[in-house]
Amino acid sequence: VSAARKLSMTGSKGLIAGGHVSAGEEIDAKNIGTQMAPPTVIEVGVNPELKAEFIRLKDNYKESTVKQESVKKSLVLIKPSDTAVVPENRQELYMKLTKANFALLGEIEEMKKRLTYIEEEFSKLSDGKIKCNGSIFPGVKLVINNIVYPVRDILQFATFYVEDSEVKFTTYS
Repeated sequence: VSAARKLSMTGSKGLIAGGHVSAGEEIDAKNIGTQMAPPTVIEVGVNPELKAEFIRLKDNYKESTVKQESVKKSLVLIKPSDTAVVPENRQELYMKLTKANFALLGEIEEMKKRLTYIEEEFSKLSDGKIKCNGSIFPGVKLVINNIVYPVRDILQFATFYVEDSEVKFTTYS
């Protein structure tokens, strides 16, 4: 489950147990996790859509960089020398590789720009909060602004937030 800003599950059946729940600013639930301790990840402070795009772009960037390096090496190997007469098929291959190289360089540059933009957006996001007006059980992993807090004890009526690059909690408000 994901939400761009806030997610509220405070009704009589406001239970989050197992899976991954994320929101941009705040998650408010009655109970988080269960005594059976299924793996549950609660994440706030990062827009889930931007994070997914960031991960996808980063993978594509690595892939394109590897391809571009391969094309670059191939170009060096088949580069025609000035003195030799080059067969026509080798000239065609050289031209195709040159076009592919420029296309990949353009893609890589666009991905760099988008990754930089997304990183700037991440830095602008406000600090997230996780609120629980019931119980939060061990086995739950809280992620606030990329800072992880694994819950080790049963806690009740708590609000989790980040202060001094550390996850802290206070009474539910």
